[in-house]
Amino acid sequence: MMPIQVDKRTMFEVFDDFDKLDDAATTGRWQIVKGTGGTLALANVASGALNVPTAALANDYQLLATQQPSFKIAAEKGLFAEARLTCAEANTNQANWFFGLISAPTSGFLQASNAGPPSSYDGVVLYKAGGQMALKLQTSHGTTQQTSTVLTLVSGQSYRVGFIIDPPQTGAFARVTAQVYDETAGKLYDWGAPPNLYMTIPTASPVALYGAFGVMAGSGSAETLQVDYVRFLQPR
Repeated sequence: MMPIQVDKRTMFEVFDDFDKLDDAATTGRWQIVKGTGGTLALANVASGALNVPTAALANDYQLLATQQPSFKIAAEKGLFAEARLTCAEANTNQANWFFGLISAPTSGFLQASNAGPPSSYDGVVLYKAGGQMALKLQTSHGTTQQTSTVLTLVSGQSYRVGFIIDPPQTGAFARVTAQVYDETAGKLYDWGAPPNLYMTIPTASPVALYGAFGVMAGSGSAETLQVDYVRFLQPR
């Protein structure tokens, strides 16, 4: 994971520990995009957390995204994203959720009927689709997508999930790797060990991206994603 200390003169950072909820419509930290959605609520836990619920309705969704698309996957622009997430499945393996960078935070981002991310978008996400317990990493440049399973999740366990985008020294593709820490098992899944386990994404004609995270119900049971913190970090 990235160092705690960063030089704020040279780095742009969005960090939220959710000790308060800053979701004013156009001036808060987060914009809210939802179908019916449940009521956002700060969790009564040490260090702060946010509960992001759906309604008890199949395919209902709720996501939070930065107000502006402030990030780009571009040459000489490395990027780091990390969050601590917990999802206790209300209905066995039917929760859908994601965290990462996306080009448009519309319609909950995730597709209905447990179909995962859209078939066309720009960005990088870690996500879990309903009907399974696999945590997957996906890069997407329009319809050009790469997807791989990072690990198998356990309902109700907390995970620190993150990814690093390394800008190219030469060429037109950035390298994307993921790190996930399973707190219960005390195990770090370092998806990106050289030389082969990484994904690539083009850096030409970069699209502005939102930092975002959200949840969708895969059945008629309300699902809740608990978010302890989120962090997005990129050179100015």
